[in-house]
Amino acid sequence: MSAFRSSTTGSHLGLFYVLACLLGRQAGSTAQPVTVSTSITNMATNVALTTKMVFTFSEPMILEATTPIFLDLSNYSTLVPISGASPYPYIVQTVSPPERGWPAGSAILWFIEYGLSRSGEPLLGEKSGMFFTRPNPPPVILHPGISGGAFEFEVSCSPGQSLVIESNTDLLTDGWQTVCTTNTSSDLTRITDARPLTGHALFYRVRIGP
Repeated sequence: MSAFRSSTTGSHLGLFYVLACLLGRQAGSTAQPVTVSTSITNMATNVALTTKMVFTFSEPMILEATTPIFLDLSNYSTLVPISGASPYPYIVQTVSPPERGWPAGSAILWFIEYGLSRSGEPLLGEKSGMFFTRPNPPPVILHPGISGGAFEFEVSCSPGQSLVIESNTDLLTDGWQTVCTTNTSSDLTRITDARPLTGHALFYRVRIGP
């Protein structure tokens, strides 16, 4: 009877030892990283064109192996964002929009290609998403006047747009002539009609170019 008790106790101790070893190995293993959050939430709408995308991961990542890709679904082109600061401990990765900003009025699809933690574990969980940028407001002509013998005015519009300036002597006809084309770099763009003043009325309009 005592031998049976001794054997049973020994088997219990052996089982306890095996469980302890397994739990110890599991606790000591490295969990696979996930994307905790993004500053632009999935399916966000009316996103400003200069908004940065900030990825927050659960573990320090190898940023060279964790590459966010952005696609403009309006024309299926790949966007080239500007990678920002990703300071130690490499849990946060900041990505700025392209130099001219995100395309206006577009659906932007993003996904993280590969994704690898500094402990060598692949990125799991949510690795893609989408957001929608706000449309550009229509351009507006402001502050018309004559300066230095030429007619000038300013155009209020979003930076990074291509503008076509046209004039016509009659609003009821289709005889619009191109005065100039320009690419905007700020909210206000000054336009000068270099043609000689004739003393006749001219009407001007601005449209978004290709």
